[in-house]
Amino acid sequence: MKKYLVLIGAAILVAALASPALAQFKSYGHVEIAASFIKNQDFNVGGVAGYRDASGSSTLPTYPSGRGYANADLTNKNVFQRFRIFFEYGDAKTVRAVLGFEADSTDWGEALPNSTNYNGATTGTPSTTGTWASTNDNMGVGGGDAVQLGIRHAFLEFVIPNTPLTMTAGIQSFIYGTRFGNSQENPGLALTANFAPHKIKAMWYRRNDADRYTYQSNDAYILQYVLTQKQFNVDAWFHYQNDRYTGRATPYDDQPWWLGVRAGFRPGNFILDGQFVYKGGKKDYNNGAADVDYTAWAAYLDAKYQIGPGMIVGLEGFYATGADTNDATKTKVFAAPTGDESQANFGYDRTVFFWMNWSDFCGQHMKQYTMGGFWYARADFEYAPTPWLNLIFNYLYIGDTSKGSASGMNSGVGARTDLDKDKIGQEINVIAKLKIYQNLLAQFGVGYFMPGDVYDSASKTAENAWAASSHIIYSF
Repeated sequence: MKKYLVLIGAAILVAALASPALAQFKSYGHVEIAASFIKNQDFNVGGVAGYRDASGSSTLPTYPSGRGYANADLTNKNVFQRFRIFFEYGDAKTVRAVLGFEADSTDWGEALPNSTNYNGATTGTPSTTGTWASTNDNMGVGGGDAVQLGIRHAFLEFVIPNTPLTMTAGIQSFIYGTRFGNSQENPGLALTANFAPHKIKAMWYRRNDADRYTYQSNDAYILQYVLTQKQFNVDAWFHYQNDRYTGRATPYDDQPWWLGVRAGFRPGNFILDGQFVYKGGKKDYNNGAADVDYTAWAAYLDAKYQIGPGMIVGLEGFYATGADTNDATKTKVFAAPTGDESQANFGYDRTVFFWMNWSDFCGQHMKQYTMGGFWYARADFEYAPTPWLNLIFNYLYIGDTSKGSASGMNSGVGARTDLDKDKIGQEINVIAKLKIYQNLLAQFGVGYFMPGDVYDSASKTAENAWAASSHIIYSF
């Protein structure tokens, strides 16, 4: 009898493994590790002018005297690690459910919230008593078993029967507008209509809901149109933000909007790509103060030409409006939507030192996070001597577009506040991309930066800086 039970059990197991339902389950993800060394990030003008954390803040923890970032000649050294895994059940052509997890380590050896740091202080916040801590999914703590795992995706997606419409509901990625638009995970809805080669997508997400009874929520409403062809593509999008949170020290309703158009054209050996985005809307104060209008824009045009097998030359121009400190009635500096992470890739294939280049290096400590208030001209040369190696050489001249006579007259973390200047600096860099195996990639980059007079202090000329970064990623 026992033998028959074993045979029956084996038959059930084989049938289960071969069933269509089990075949609909799959998992995928990646593991990545990156390291950066950035020398002289404050250009050795003193203070903490060069520091920027992962969110773009230049506020520093209060470290003990002689420790950390309070010194000039600022040097950043960090190792970053990330792990993502996604579980998917169902069929993308009908209905599927996706659950994704993520764990990060912004610095190996980081402290967890409410932990004891090197000077004996205990805290739950990152910038008050010397502890660098976070309530996020940190996994780089010493010991390795006191970690947090974050949920990145948790959504249900289904095709509405007998229609070209697909509904996605839950915590998902909202990505549009490339470098100028939006990239973040939020709870919300997305309705996609596919009429190949056309695609129309309507999206709504909620960043927060402080009080559901008094409607203190922050919602975003987006409409996107995409046309993809062999020789050209068009991507147009509109984003409206309705932030009605009243718990601020100075209460206001924030209602900006963005309208963007991107187009690409590929005639012969040329590759042309450009985008223009305008930011409008209003910040409506509820305490009698005068309202402030948003009037800002950003644009870029990138032209490349393939001169031979594995060789491409290119020219690119970028401009984004900056602050006007003499005009309090308007906000003229361009900024992406609240919570946007696309700026983390603003320097993709372009910079090693100045702007973040997340896809290549997971850079957490570049000089600048935001794009508003800058312009640049770039010349690049791309060379792939073998199928497993690609080299990118860049030269950038970066300028300032802010103006006025008050604080904020110059753009950038650490910019001087006593004089209005125009030159941010120049960067020369090389980026190398290697395919070690089919699913194992490595990137390396070295950048040298020559700062302009925007970073000079009243008594000292800013000194040159450099950065070196590496990154390895395995996808499965």
